[in-house]
Amino acid sequence: MFKNYFKTTWRHLSKNKVFSAINVIGLALSMAVCLLVIMIIKDAESYDAFHPNSDRIYRINTMALRKDGSSELYATSPYILGATLAANYSGIDAWTMFNSGLYKDITVDKKSFSLNLHFTNSSFFNLFGLTFNKGNAATALNEPYAIVLTKELNDKLFPTEDGLGKMVNINGTGLFKVTGVLNEFPGKTHFQFEALASFATIPSLEKDNIVRQTTTDWKNYYTNYTYIRLKPGVQPAQVEAALANIEKKNYNGLLLDAKDAGYRFMVQPLSNITKGIWLNNSMDTGISPDALWLFSLLAFIIIMSAAFNYTNLTIAKAMSRMREIAIRKVTGSSRSHIFLQIVVESIITSLLALMVAFILLQFLIPQFTSLNLKGISSAGFKTDATVLILFIAFAVVLGFIAGLFPATVLSRIQPLMLMQKLQNLKLFRHLGLRKTLLVIQFMISMIFISFVTILYRQMQYEVSINFGTNQTHIFNIPLQGVSYEKAVQEFSRIPGVEKISAISSLMGSFINESDKVRINKDKDAIVVKNYFTDENYVTNFNLKMIAGENFSANHAQKHEQYAIVNQKFVEEFKLGSPADAVGKTIIVGDSIQLIIKGVLKDFLFKPADFALEPMLLRYNPENWSILNLNIA
Repeated sequence: MFKNYFKTTWRHLSKNKVFSAINVIGLALSMAVCLLVIMIIKDAESYDAFHPNSDRIYRINTMALRKDGSSELYATSPYILGATLAANYSGIDAWTMFNSGLYKDITVDKKSFSLNLHFTNSSFFNLFGLTFNKGNAATALNEPYAIVLTKELNDKLFPTEDGLGKMVNINGTGLFKVTGVLNEFPGKTHFQFEALASFATIPSLEKDNIVRQTTTDWKNYYTNYTYIRLKPGVQPAQVEAALANIEKKNYNGLLLDAKDAGYRFMVQPLSNITKGIWLNNSMDTGISPDALWLFSLLAFIIIMSAAFNYTNLTIAKAMSRMREIAIRKVTGSSRSHIFLQIVVESIITSLLALMVAFILLQFLIPQFTSLNLKGISSAGFKTDATVLILFIAFAVVLGFIAGLFPATVLSRIQPLMLMQKLQNLKLFRHLGLRKTLLVIQFMISMIFISFVTILYRQMQYEVSINFGTNQTHIFNIPLQGVSYEKAVQEFSRIPGVEKISAISSLMGSFINESDKVRINKDKDAIVVKNYFTDENYVTNFNLKMIAGENFSANHAQKHEQYAIVNQKFVEEFKLGSPADAVGKTIIVGDSIQLIIKGVLKDFLFKPADFALEPMLLRYNPENWSILNLNIA
């Protein structure tokens, strides 16, 4: 039976070559966009799928409740919270910490590379199923000042020899012994690291004020990620109940930061981290859930427009087939046979369109990747067997949907209706079939045009928004361990380089450092975003100083002395006018005292969808890791 359907379909397509080509090309153009979105969604779903027992692994997140009634969600949580839960709750099968990072340089002999160093223990490798190329996963991070390298970093540092057992220097932190080298990950993960140091090192770094208090501070929910693996049968709600009991017991009466009223802790499935809601301190680099919904909605509108176009063309062409359908019914064909014939034609047309769309997709992927959208540049866009099956299934479903309505209408035709015009069939009470389909198609087209117009205007706004800084002709160059003075000297010789400045991490990105700030020891601390800049940064980016003065050059300084703040900082800490704030002392971290040397006019130093916050510029040459070259 189906053989006859295919033969009839092929005969019909061959007889109406122009009509068939219009249908195939129309579907293919829209289908190419949908295939791209399918690949993006599949890539997003592939994150953290290779970890063993991933369905039982969760991350503990923090909800910080503010005194003004608002709240903020963080992907991080206090280290001591995880340790207490693991020690007192029997439903935990395994747990580990992932303590973030120190932005330092790692050096071996004369080779040096910038590094975001994280701290964990050997349980991390067991929990996430990471295997070793060299070393013992069970003991690699048991001792202080031990470090495990990724294979990529190991090959950079030790290209011709075995790095296991060698010593590496982490600038400003100490000498670490290489105790392991990881194999390459078998899949994608939300973790981003090149080296993992032993968490047993943290107490020593706390003592030397290299890292903030972590091991005993219940209020430090900024620097530590906590992961747990539940025993089979244990439900997330049970863990959250245990966390609530810990919170009630340990936070009751605890003096919190000035803006905090309390904390709540919840668990998030590992599989939901990259495609869940955005959280502060999030590590994932996958495409955001909002972007996935946006692309999916856009693809849906496009493909529905193409499907209705196919339906309208099929209905319009039906006048030439009414005789064929009437004759087939007279000779014994049932309504179901006619229905299946038209649906099969639609599916085959959709599969032919898939072949054309697949070719178009190869040209579309590079263009889309060049947009450098978050999560897109790292997408694999690999065409494996699973992707091909998804493509074929999509084409079959699309063909069925596109052919469903024409098949339903045309299969109802009776031989006596041959003399009746098909467009006179009433779909609604006062509206004919042809007009109904045209109205729906125009409606979808208007939705698409409106959607794209709004999206375009929003993107134009984001591109042209005034951040309050001069970012034109600025090129950012990572130092990667090269001496600041040497790099500046070399780049200054290049014709066209007008100004050079330095910073610890790029403004306008999601990467930044934070520290607790107080105006005196009796006041509660507030966490403030901070950047380490040189004396040229303010002028290089045309930041407006409304009070005080810029940093003075002092590359040989051994201790921090000054800071520059923004207007929001002055307002948040109630320092009076900008002029009044100049000369006042603030306490950063536990004991670093800095004098406010200047106040900058507020500008957007984070992505445009972030609210303006207090900001601190600090002067410490050891932390400069990126040069900003102003090119004429």
